[in-house]
Amino acid sequence: MSEVLEALAPAGLALAVLAACVTLMRSSGEQLEWNTYLALGTVLPAGVLLIAAPLPRWQRARRLAALALGAAFAVASTVLIFGQPSLPAACFALVTVGVVAWHARRNAQDYWRTPAVLFVPVAFAAWIAAQRFLWWTPPAAWGWRSLTGGAVVAGLTAHQIFARHSTVNSIGRRAVVLAADAFAVALLLLASVRADRLFTPNALHHWSFIAGPAQLVREGGWLLWDVPSQYGFLSTLAIAALPARDVWQAIYLLDSALLFLSAAFVYLLLRTSSPGPLRQAFALLATLAAVFLVPGEVVTRSGPQEYPSIGALRFFWCYAMLAVLVWAHRDDTVPSHHRRILITGCAVWLAGTLWSFESAVYCAAIWLPAYALLVWRWTPRGGARTSRRIRACAAWWLLPAALLGAIVIGLHLTYVATLGNAPDWWAFAEYSASYAAGFAALPVQSGGPVGAIVLVFCALTAVVGCGLRGALPPAALAPAVGAWATVWATASYFVGRSADSSATNITSLLCVAALVALSLVRRADAASAPAMRARLRRVPFLSVV
Repeated sequence: MSEVLEALAPAGLALAVLAACVTLMRSSGEQLEWNTYLALGTVLPAGVLLIAAPLPRWQRARRLAALALGAAFAVASTVLIFGQPSLPAACFALVTVGVVAWHARRNAQDYWRTPAVLFVPVAFAAWIAAQRFLWWTPPAAWGWRSLTGGAVVAGLTAHQIFARHSTVNSIGRRAVVLAADAFAVALLLLASVRADRLFTPNALHHWSFIAGPAQLVREGGWLLWDVPSQYGFLSTLAIAALPARDVWQAIYLLDSALLFLSAAFVYLLLRTSSPGPLRQAFALLATLAAVFLVPGEVVTRSGPQEYPSIGALRFFWCYAMLAVLVWAHRDDTVPSHHRRILITGCAVWLAGTLWSFESAVYCAAIWLPAYALLVWRWTPRGGARTSRRIRACAAWWLLPAALLGAIVIGLHLTYVATLGNAPDWWAFAEYSASYAAGFAALPVQSGGPVGAIVLVFCALTAVVGCGLRGALPPAALAPAVGAWATVWATASYFVGRSADSSATNITSLLCVAALVALSLVRRADAASAPAMRARLRRVPFLSVV
């Protein structure tokens, strides 16, 4: 039981920080929401590090604190179950646990012998939180048809997540898998170029904020000087530079390409393990829902093409950063690839930083901590002295700052030489700052989809805690931190304007982060009880999507 509670401690700490901010902070409204958000990104990591750190002198106190936090999380889950009883959540939780039990018995795994009674409450509480993501249809309005369909989806999702990894050996089966992948990629490409809602009043309104600055640049204007740009710097330059007939077509081409790349990444993450027709069909349907149907006006399934600012045009570099971290994890044992991975990651980070101010914040949160961990892990020890290793790491740690500094100096000199004036650097951040200050702000509804975001965030916090405690291989820590940072950083999009649709607009990012962490847990110890609970907490959210 103590091992179970320790594994739950990081998630318990996340809830404790959240409760302390809401209860103790002397602020309200938008200020309280941002203060709470910042505390989850600063106080929480420090607390998780202290709980998981191997400190011999404070080992007993650390263990007691971890047990208390784990128990608090278990109590909070129980209170949620009895405080907000839900027939759909109970039904889906029982189906989920039943599928897990069937897999355990079929594969002769012994994780079910650990305190198995916790599997049902964990699944029940996770389903209560996850079902809030369906903000457009309250659970109380669901009928037997919805319950039956939801139970089928829950069972299918649990089956796909808990199915054992299998390899494709026969030539015939490999050909079938490749043909299915080709069909899936073709369908994702077709969905990426969807054009049935490009000429609605909403589309023309939202596209104009992107098309206007790009057209001004084509006519000789300068960003950061006489051309305002709500959606960034490099993004606008990329649209203006595309050899398309006009900026409207350029936006369509760039947005479609980025949507396709992000959808392909989500699909590959979903079908990586246990390839086969059922897994590939599941991965395709989940990808279509997460990337193309849920974002936007979910009731009409408008998708991100009608509102390009909610899709890959805004968040693409988050996918790219996570792809680099997945690459780093898979090639961790290949020293000849380490330098290539670090340089590629810094190049991707730099492109994401220049893309827009918002993208710069996302990429910094995802890449820089993970990059520091990768450099430390991959740098030879150089003897017994730690100081030598730190000096060896320092050059690599300073590389991102050197690259960014060179770009900033180059832009500054270019503006001075061409215009006779330095660029207005504040123009790069002013639109994001206005939103953070409360422009178009809406309050967070505690009974809304924020519960699903908190569920994914707590699950990833627990994975990071397992990595710090040594329950995951050392190579898994950097991508785990990157996945956690992805959820925390992109959640600012929801905090800035807490409409229910703002939560569903980041569905694919929440899925990607959860899938990266899921792959780490699966590779680490697929049959352990902590791994089973970590995978179990992801079933409800992926099922809802």
